Amino acid sequence: MFFIEGLFMILPAIAVGFQIYVEIINQKRSKKKLSTKSIPFFVFGFMELAILSRIVYGILCFVLNAGDPNDYPVTWSLYIWGVQLYTIQYYFMALCWVKLVVVFYDKNNINFDKEHLVDIYFYILVIVTSLYYIVLVILNYILTNRNITESMWRIYFLVICTFISTIFFFYGSIVIKQLTRSKKELDKMLLGKIKGLLFNMAVMGILCGVLPITYLYQGKGKPAQDWINFVLFLSELFNISTVLIIFGRSEICTRLRVKMAYPEIHNHDHTHSGSSSGSISLSNQSISEGISIQVDPM
Repeated sequence: MFFIEGLFMILPAIAVGFQIYVEIINQKRSKKKLSTKSIPFFVFGFMELAILSRIVYGILCFVLNAGDPNDYPVTWSLYIWGVQLYTIQYYFMALCWVKLVVVFYDKNNINFDKEHLVDIYFYILVIVTSLYYIVLVILNYILTNRNITESMWRIYFLVICTFISTIFFFYGSIVIKQLTRSKKELDKMLLGKIKGLLFNMAVMGILCGVLPITYLYQGKGKPAQDWINFVLFLSELFNISTVLIIFGRSEICTRLRVKMAYPEIHNHDHTHSGSSSGSISLSNQSISEGISIQVDPM
């Protein structure tokens, strides 16, 4: 089962890889001096790494005939690190909204020192959580009872899901409140993206909060095991699809947003058909006139 799921993930890997290519091209063409450092690039980058680890995990499960992620330390290590890479993807998405609120919320008093401070807290979070994963992997190789490390990880992951969901909904609601008052087309587009991400977070938060614990106590080694793993696989596809549609700057993603009635800035420069609008950045003019979220017309 894991092998088939891994093979199926090759298609999402290609789709996400193309979005990374689009982001690299856009960064090369961009002449903006101030930006949010292309958050979509990092979102897609860590998502791609997670998908690739998922593919390798599926192949290893087939070779080792593993029916559960924790049947072998190596398969479990790949499995949980894939989850960590998906989690870092969400960290970057949350970073975007936190910066919008903490740094740019007050247009008359923009404090770029806060942006640096937010970055520091963010990188500390990524480093600390990654170190915890390293400890878990080491313990899983050392301990004879690997159920201990699995319980440590699944309970920890539940805490992280709660933390990320809180960040998303707290800061997301503040940005929504601010943008709802605006009549600008650009703000309407940003508002649509935020609402879409909050929907993604609501679905993924519920699934990731319930399924891992359910699997540990009701699925592992029982008839429900395969069904729970399959639902987790579907949740991965849901996450990849929604993030591609919301963050993707390729022509295909833009058209999908338009068909789904997402507010969209139409690009009148058709010389670059491979990408579209979507990167959040700051123009020099916006600093003197009061901050304004801009979109690169790529």
